[in-house]
Amino acid sequence: MKRAAVFSGIVAFLVIFLSGCMGNRPVKRPALEDEARTYARRYDEDFYLGRYHQAIRDAVRSLAVYRALDLDRQTAISLNNLGAVQDRLGKVDKAIGSYREAIALSRDLNDVSTLTAALNNLAGTIAATNPVQAAALANEARDIASDRGQTIVEARALSVLASIAFASDDLGGAATLCRQALELSAGAGGEGVRAACLTRLGRLLARTGNPEAGLESVKSGLAIDRKRGDPFSIARDYQAMAEVLDALHDLEGAEKSLEKAEDILRFLGIDQVK
Repeated sequence: MKRAAVFSGIVAFLVIFLSGCMGNRPVKRPALEDEARTYARRYDEDFYLGRYHQAIRDAVRSLAVYRALDLDRQTAISLNNLGAVQDRLGKVDKAIGSYREAIALSRDLNDVSTLTAALNNLAGTIAATNPVQAAALANEARDIASDRGQTIVEARALSVLASIAFASDDLGGAATLCRQALELSAGAGGEGVRAACLTRLGRLLARTGNPEAGLESVKSGLAIDRKRGDPFSIARDYQAMAEVLDALHDLEGAEKSLEKAEDILRFLGIDQVK
């Protein structure tokens, strides 16, 4: 049996099993809710620390319980979480499906927070393969966030739009979007967006003839990610640094940066950073 079939079967079994428990012993509902919250908290920690194979189990378990309890808002959040870790592990088609489910459910619930997060995540996932649709999704997230004063979410949308422009070789547009995102993400909670934008801006500067400034920008992004302790983002920073060092004709430094990125990715059990 293929791993995907086994994975789907586990989810189905958990939903049926937990639904049965609820039907026979409704007194257990508070305990099941606590269990789901525990899995959700574990997911946050495991995902952040790069323990992606454990995080995917956490997300599946929380999703199964929330579905069994008909807690739709928490189900949408769990679907978005599941998509994020599937994406990190290279299960792109599954991630897209999870994000689409999260978007549809959060729309029905008018859960703006989960909706904008899932829109941004899906946009980032399909940016390289379907830039037109990705831009539409990111712009929707940006508009919603702007209307509601969600500056960090808006900054994240701008960062995704910058990545789309960058992939399309619209370097001027990408630089403008990066700087807008940096301005919006200056407050608390925007560190991840800032680091991503600084790293991308460094690559932009290197490609437009200013690799010295590009290197400083990438170093700033790396410093933020080191402080955050996000290994996936650190690997992305080292890949960007290798590109900038190559533009500076520091081939030895570029090779060492790539080796550091590869070591981190190997430790995380993934092949590459998007």
